[in-house]
Amino acid sequence: MNILSYIDALIIKIESIYFKILCRVVNVSGNLTGFKSTIDPINYILINKPVARNFSIVIQGPIGDESLLVLKRLINQYSEIVGIGNLVISASFISKKTKNYLELKNIKHVEVAADPKGPKNILVQSRSILEGIKLCKTDLVVRTRLDQFVSDWSFIDTYAELILDNKVMSGGYTLTNPIFHVGDMFQFGRKSLLKDIWGNISNENLVEDIRSQMHVATKDYSYMDAGELYFGLAIAKYFNLEITKLNYLKLLSDHMIIVSNQDIGMQWAKYNTLSDFKKLNLEKSRDSIGHIKWTGLINNKIFKNEKN
Repeated sequence: MNILSYIDALIIKIESIYFKILCRVVNVSGNLTGFKSTIDPINYILINKPVARNFSIVIQGPIGDESLLVLKRLINQYSEIVGIGNLVISASFISKKTKNYLELKNIKHVEVAADPKGPKNILVQSRSILEGIKLCKTDLVVRTRLDQFVSDWSFIDTYAELILDNKVMSGGYTLTNPIFHVGDMFQFGRKSLLKDIWGNISNENLVEDIRSQMHVATKDYSYMDAGELYFGLAIAKYFNLEITKLNYLKLLSDHMIIVSNQDIGMQWAKYNTLSDFKKLNLEKSRDSIGHIKWTGLINNKIFKNEKN
């Protein structure tokens, strides 16, 4: 570690201690509003680093001044994996203070102004993701979020060959019901493939076309306009798959690699890992697909009833 990296790490540590003290004061007052992103229990330590380093990491925002400390922590860890040159920051909003920091560190970044059009702001987020992917200089890209930290990167060495064969890895909440509800929090794929998928969700006309198919995927209106459905249906469009249960299983088994948050050591600022696990797995109505279940799917060990 050179002297500048050491100083950066020390500053981040001091800031972290400050916010922990602030957290205690705020906690006593009973008002946590505005401090959630800094006080949630995320341990910014990498469990496994990959041998391969020839990929880019896109961190997607938005990023205000209050989120800069979180961003610094992510940059500090992720730069150990791919270096500063292969980090990209993309957001619908980046504060002036954050821009100054990114320019000082010579980190690629792009801001896509918010557009009120489109259901549930989906166009805003997808367009910022797309522009971030475009800035990547490598064939392989990992897309993550500002409010999440991926600690186990062993998936890079394990699955790089399958990714080069035009599969896409997806993390988050992938469900068996509704169909095409594919986790959209995290992706690992070829730059060209991710550009096309997020390009489908960034096009206003295509988004409306995707939205029109949601009633085929589910009759449960509580899932309508879920980001995961937009993502899953956009991938289906890319691979020219009609919206049927059989094609959903084909999509997952033939074109994707599915992981849960726990499979990649993802910590989420909104939940600690325990409550996140309970939220996803203890609600009977949300039958989730993690990596073990996905492995069973591709080996024809489970989901036999769904395939028949």
